[in-house]
Amino acid sequence: MKYSEIVGVEEHFKSAFDITSDFGDSWKTFISNDKFENNMGQIIKSFTSPVFNNRKSIWVQGTYGTGKSHSLAVIEHLLCDEYENIEDYLPRINKAQIRNEIANFRKEKKVFPVVLKGIYAITDVADLTYIIQQQVAAALRDKNIDIATKTDFQSVIQILKRGDLDSFFENLINKNIELQGYAANKEQLILALENNETKVLRIIADELKDAGLGGFRTHNIIEWLTEVKKELENRKIADYLMLFWDEFTSLLDIPARRSILNVIQDIAEMSYSEISDGKDTLGVYIMLVTHKRLEQTESYKDLKEDERNMAKARFVELDYGMQPTTTYHILSGALEKRQPDILDDLRQKNFLDVASVMGIVDKVIDSDAPNAKEVKDKIISLYPFHPYTSYLATFVSRVVGEAERSIFGFLNDEDNGFKKYIEHDVEESKFLTADYVWDFFYKTFESNAAGHFDSITNKYKLSADGIENKGENYVAVFKTILLLNILYRVTTTDADVSEKSMVNPSTENIVGAFSGVLEVDEVNAILDAIDESQILHRNPDGIFEVASSSLPQKKIMEEKKKLYSSKEDVSKILEEYAIKCIGKLKNNISRSVAREVDVQVFWAGDKEHLLHNRVEAKFKNEYSLNVALFVSRGVTRELDEILGRAETTPQDAKTMLTKMSKEDAFKNIIFVQVDTVLGNKRFEAYLDSLAQEAVARSLQMDEERKDGQQNAEKWISQWVDEIVKSGMVEIIFRGDPIHVPFISINKYLTENYTGTIFRYGLDKLPVAATAWNHQTSKKAVELVLYASNKSTFEQEAKGQDGVVKALLSDENQLLFNEKMELVVDDEKIPVVKVCKTVQQAINAKKSEVSINLAEELEFLTKPEYGYYQNRLFMGALAFALRPFIDRLYTSGNGQRIDKTVMKEVIVAIFTYWENGKYNDKFVVRMSTEEEQELTEKLATVFGIEGKDGLLETKWAIREKFQKKSKAPLWVLKYVGDNTDKYCEFIDKLFKFSKSTDENIVQNFIIELLNGIKTYDVELSNAVASVENSACLDTYILRELTNIGENSSSIDEVKEYLKTRMSGEVVFWEEDDVQKQIWMWKMGKQVPASSSNGGTTEIESTTSSGDNSSSGSTENTGETYEKSGVTSDTTDAEVLSIAKKGIENNKNNCDKLYEILTKLIDKYEYLAKDINELLER
Repeated sequence: MKYSEIVGVEEHFKSAFDITSDFGDSWKTFISNDKFENNMGQIIKSFTSPVFNNRKSIWVQGTYGTGKSHSLAVIEHLLCDEYENIEDYLPRINKAQIRNEIANFRKEKKVFPVVLKGIYAITDVADLTYIIQQQVAAALRDKNIDIATKTDFQSVIQILKRGDLDSFFENLINKNIELQGYAANKEQLILALENNETKVLRIIADELKDAGLGGFRTHNIIEWLTEVKKELENRKIADYLMLFWDEFTSLLDIPARRSILNVIQDIAEMSYSEISDGKDTLGVYIMLVTHKRLEQTESYKDLKEDERNMAKARFVELDYGMQPTTTYHILSGALEKRQPDILDDLRQKNFLDVASVMGIVDKVIDSDAPNAKEVKDKIISLYPFHPYTSYLATFVSRVVGEAERSIFGFLNDEDNGFKKYIEHDVEESKFLTADYVWDFFYKTFESNAAGHFDSITNKYKLSADGIENKGENYVAVFKTILLLNILYRVTTTDADVSEKSMVNPSTENIVGAFSGVLEVDEVNAILDAIDESQILHRNPDGIFEVASSSLPQKKIMEEKKKLYSSKEDVSKILEEYAIKCIGKLKNNISRSVAREVDVQVFWAGDKEHLLHNRVEAKFKNEYSLNVALFVSRGVTRELDEILGRAETTPQDAKTMLTKMSKEDAFKNIIFVQVDTVLGNKRFEAYLDSLAQEAVARSLQMDEERKDGQQNAEKWISQWVDEIVKSGMVEIIFRGDPIHVPFISINKYLTENYTGTIFRYGLDKLPVAATAWNHQTSKKAVELVLYASNKSTFEQEAKGQDGVVKALLSDENQLLFNEKMELVVDDEKIPVVKVCKTVQQAINAKKSEVSINLAEELEFLTKPEYGYYQNRLFMGALAFALRPFIDRLYTSGNGQRIDKTVMKEVIVAIFTYWENGKYNDKFVVRMSTEEEQELTEKLATVFGIEGKDGLLETKWAIREKFQKKSKAPLWVLKYVGDNTDKYCEFIDKLFKFSKSTDENIVQNFIIELLNGIKTYDVELSNAVASVENSACLDTYILRELTNIGENSSSIDEVKEYLKTRMSGEVVFWEEDDVQKQIWMWKMGKQVPASSSNGGTTEIESTTSSGDNSSSGSTENTGETYEKSGVTSDTTDAEVLSIAKKGIENNKNNCDKLYEILTKLIDKYEYLAKDINELLER
């Protein structure tokens, strides 16, 4: 037969009681005890006292796992159920006086209950009001009670259903972006309110008030509760109204905790506030259940001394802690005796008749206690629990008092707990022993945040396999030893010596834990084996205490001494555990802060000049909220002796940091000095662990090395945890210090400092946190730039990128009109400021050749703006640059910056700010009126269509001239008879056609515009008359005439020019063309040698008309070869040949005279140069 056939767990028993899911009679499983009954007596007096000031609301405090929630449910039922429904429970109240007080009160009076639990996402007093209203309404609805007093939700629904404000609500939905997230029409609005959407109610309430529409007001919760209670009383439904609020602690830790506590105090005051006739009180009560006393809460700490006294005076404070006997009571009441007779027989045989087992019962109870017999009976009633297991359960409850697991959860556990055990056959196992408790709580022990149990859990991991090979009895004993070690560590600082001795992992206690299960000799044999195998060591006192390390202590101490001097700077210690420790500090500091926060850690004991340099060097981004966190070591006696100096005192460090924070270099850095020091104990333990790790590594003891490594980290983690959970800090900003809890730093960053440093940032916009994610967002930019009007923008701005809609307004003030034009001048508004400042920056540079927007606007990345890649900032810059669409041109290719290009420009700007990546898209030019006019006139004159801007027009002219005229622009000078001024203008036009974009400055544009206005007719006629290469031919013929040639050589010269001139013909310079024509002419001269001494005569090599007009390259080549010059000869080679000829004839004056004379005759333009040379 299995134990499960004769014993189990009561059907209604739960490991954790949820008051909000309290149905049926499950509350009646609660076992009354002294503490509960005393509290119940106090509560009854709060209702019945003839002294009204004693009729106070209730504050119940108790740690986790003490049964507060279950007891709260019992209180609620006893006060609120119909009397006949509680009559059968009253006999279970042990104290007759309390039992009678409850009965007498309930026969006359009844309380209407409203049950609440937890935080309900409450952030402020308005939320608190709405939640209380919701829960009161729900409680009434559950009992089918309909009252005239309406909640604010119901009042607004009533207004909506009435229909006379339909147009108001339709306009409200259309204009309120936030409201659109909840409803698109009136019906959806009603549904949202029926679903208790507090945000919807708040928006509507504000709008109705602003519009001056009557019919609705936000209730004062005190007045509202008064009305509800009065109606309940008048209708004889109940005499009192009581709010039961379980797990209220969380509400006292939120930023609005002080105002929340003030409202709760006002509600509490209703219980003793007299009504107008002075015959009774308002009769509204609140019962708060927390795991902290009132004075331990952050809300209470925020109060001044007189406020604290007033807060405490409003409540009866009750404790509900786990009494030593409570566990036995609860476990006993939870066991279901399925076959009591068989169970009694087994208890008699295995428990009552075994002296050693009964001896354990006598050992674990306090024989002097008045309820000693009752406790003894309860322990016996817990069979098949071993009495020692029952006793250890009380300690486990303390160890995991704040964990999800409890000894009551153990009852329902089928994997490692009671329900697993009862599947054993009754003949195979006599008792549920302590090893089951170890198994159930093992994960809790392993995850202990402070690392107190690591050496024990690690010992289990290291030895479990070897122990299992020896059999299940070895395993049971081993686990029990480890469990006792854990409980012993918990009680080492406890003043109760008897408790400490009961959980000491001594041979006596281990044997006692298996009395009635294993023979004493068998347990001792197992213990001997464990000792001898060095799995665990038994010390001379017979205690199996798990040591921190099995490494040689001498080596550890030697290694530790080496470590001291390298650990002076505790910021470096934190850096060793950057992810876990510094990461936790950073995460808590930046929690709920919209902007990126950069937290850097420094040692407060550093010298000022070193600290100065380190702080300056660490912070890289001016757009982030930069927090310099300063930590201290504190007094570390051994290290201080070795160094011969103590660490800088906290006060001296504060003075130094205050001074530094006033410097201009640090004006935008928030200094945070942490009060909580590492401390001597943690510092020494940390070094012990590091030394253990080092020695273990040298001895190749991997497990011990890991233990040392993990424990070292855990000591530092414990320090960080203490800083985060309960530490205080000094926030110092620009010389102004303020002392606050570490956990509140984020609140002060948001409320006090972000707006000061980045007053033109967008940090106050009411947007989701994802809007601040550091990422590029082309879509956000596109939404702003592409929208034809505001209505379209608002419709299309959806999803996460749709957050840019928030930029349209500031605290309900619209900043842009329907055309998306800025209509507000108040530069205190960040969006207005950035739009105007960007406009000013660009206009200031409009006369420049080019504007590097990324560099000109880089001031936006610094305080007081702090822009970086995210949806909001990219959207804001898009709003600022939207007016410049089609007014800017890219400097590189002259492309007009339309909305598509502007999107690319903005993305490129943010990319440059992020990583310095250059992009010529953000180098732009302003398009002036003169430039636009010049562009239009050039396009008209040259017949250019479909080109965008001056630069594109320039290229189009060049390309057209290349294809149609096959000539550079300057040849227009030679089309017709033109004035010198006109020719100068054509030269400027040619210079323009060749200019790089950066050389086209405003003054040059104005010159060109004036010229084209003056000569537009002449230029238009010239351009119209030019066909093919006719105008270039005109120029070449002019030059040929000057050197004594005629039109028959044009084609030959043109071929020559093609071989000599580089680049496209439109780029040919006039001087270069002229020079090459000369070179062509010189190349035609053939040096002839005579037989009478080699006299040379310049002879014309001009061929007959038939030969020269052919334009044959081959023919030309033959001609040139006579002088040693061919078509392939370069200019430099021709020059070299000529110089060589002159060198060879330098003594032949007559010959040189003859040559010069012939040259002057042939090339008259050389005469001037020769004259100048002769005059020298």
